[in-house]
Amino acid sequence: MNVAHRRLRWTLPCAAVMLSLAVFAAAPRGAQTPAPAPTPTAVSGIDVAGMDRTIPPGDDFFGYTNGTWDRTTPIPPDRSSWGLDAMLVETATARTRALLEDAEASAPSGSDARKAADYYTAYMDEATIEARGLAPLQDALDRIAAIADRHGSWIISDEIYRGAERDGRETPTMWGRSDNLMSQ
Repeated sequence: MNVAHRRLRWTLPCAAVMLSLAVFAAAPRGAQTPAPAPTPTAVSGIDVAGMDRTIPPGDDFFGYTNGTWDRTTPIPPDRSSWGLDAMLVETATARTRALLEDAEASAPSGSDARKAADYYTAYMDEATIEARGLAPLQDALDRIAAIADRHGSWIISDEIYRGAERDGRETPTMWGRSDNLMSQ
């Protein structure tokens, strides 16, 4: 391929892009009318009610897509910021709590739902946790305090992994032995 052909190969697409940008820049801004608003109940997942269609998207895309929501959504007094991610966390936390509390009241003994509810109840029982203090962890804390060098920390890490392996619990593979990793 000669040099002239290579230049032409890149010049034509660049010229087309430049022409498109020039046409877009020359378009009158004030004469544009906002697109008709779709119904707020659209199933696309886009919150069209939070859009501000009075702002041209080419001038301020963030304002166009989030302007109404940004102006009308208050930040809760116990938060420094508020957004969809925090709203999703709040919703998921409330739903999870409701599921666990319902399972605590109605799940049959020994079922997975009942085990999860019992675990949650034990987690929320702050009085018992405070009363027991560090007693459940004391053996592990004593072993950690007895470590004399780096080699000792690796021994404890390996013992923890092997103990979990014997009990059938899953552990991160980065702690696993290479022969175990190959067989997985």
